[in-house]
Amino acid sequence: MFEEFIKTYGKPEISVIPSVKEFVDYEAKLPSTLLDFWRIYGWSSFQGGLIRFINPSQLQDIVSTDFLNNKQAIPIISTGFGNVYVWYKGYVYELNVLYGRLMKLGDDLELILDYSFCKKNYKQKVLWDDKFAKAVK
Repeated sequence: MFEEFIKTYGKPEISVIPSVKEFVDYEAKLPSTLLDFWRIYGWSSFQGGLIRFINPSQLQDIVSTDFLNNKQAIPIISTGFGNVYVWYKGYVYELNVLYGRLMKLGDDLELILDYSFCKKNYKQKVLWDDKFAKAVK
């Protein structure tokens, strides 16, 4: 599970394991692979905050009202430059906050994380990993 992602980004620097109640709240709403990831790594931060698996409640109001106007969209990942990845009706979407764009990425979260997030081009052009590394120095 998420082997390439962990190989590429390493172990999380910060991790908070969700409570039993929080797991129960999201069981029917999120993919089992994400819940399994949370059980192992929790809500966690990788590469100094470049990628953060978040407690959805942290960004739920902002995503639901300001951007998507839909309470069914669940924020699951945020990036160092503020992009938010949401789970909505069985698909992962990238919400580019800077440009106000929403892009459907697919329905297989593990494939998205293990493939797209680990590709050099995606890291540079979407996650801006090199710029983020300079910014946090």
